[in-house]
Amino acid sequence: MLIYQKDSNYALLSSENLTSWHMEQIIEIPGDSECPDIYKLFADGDKNRPCWVISGASDRYLVGHFEVKEGGDNQRSSRIVFIQDQRAGRLHYGSVSYAGQSFFGTPEGDVKRFTWLSTLPGDPVRAGQLSIPMQMSLKSGDDRVFLCALPADSIKQLYSNYRCYRNVKVIGAAELADGAGKPAVLPYKALDMTVILPMAKSGRLTLSLFGFGITVDFFRNTVECGECVSPLRAGKQSAG
Repeated sequence: MLIYQKDSNYALLSSENLTSWHMEQIIEIPGDSECPDIYKLFADGDKNRPCWVISGASDRYLVGHFEVKEGGDNQRSSRIVFIQDQRAGRLHYGSVSYAGQSFFGTPEGDVKRFTWLSTLPGDPVRAGQLSIPMQMSLKSGDDRVFLCALPADSIKQLYSNYRCYRNVKVIGAAELADGAGKPAVLPYKALDMTVILPMAKSGRLTLSLFGFGITVDFFRNTVECGECVSPLRAGKQSAG
């Protein structure tokens, strides 16, 4: 079990009976605090590459494994230790996602996760909503693995309509058009949108959705929305 202590420190505890607990280790997640989460994933879905993910409330995360080390307390001769395999990572680059908690043992055999979204004005603790369920995975990139979160496949059961626009060519400013060449009108309600772009070494593309601008900068390898800036490709760090 992982509990928050103070600053960026978390305590790893173990128990054989859920009554008596032993302190195993203090784990630091730089830049994060509160609301720990811990779960097991397989890198690139490979069952031969198990990893454990530890994260804090603001979605900074560690990837590593557990080992049994000699030198426990007075009642034990060994202890369980988390070994960090790579530098700390960051899953969420905004400021509205908080306190994610994971669920396993699902019929699909994967790990689902929800976070608290403080998207409404007023009290940031009591005003907001839960995120949609996210399906967690680890993807390889360069010399490390990256934690990824995508909408769970199960939300497709809620779809009432489906539209697909292929091979859309954009020159300058242009509106998305349907098959008849008319501007595509998207309903102002819950939408699950996937945009697939060809990768380029330079150039910028801005999407305007309901008044919000999303800018993809291929040269800087960034995606910008409001004040939030995140990497575009896993394994490549942005220039900013």
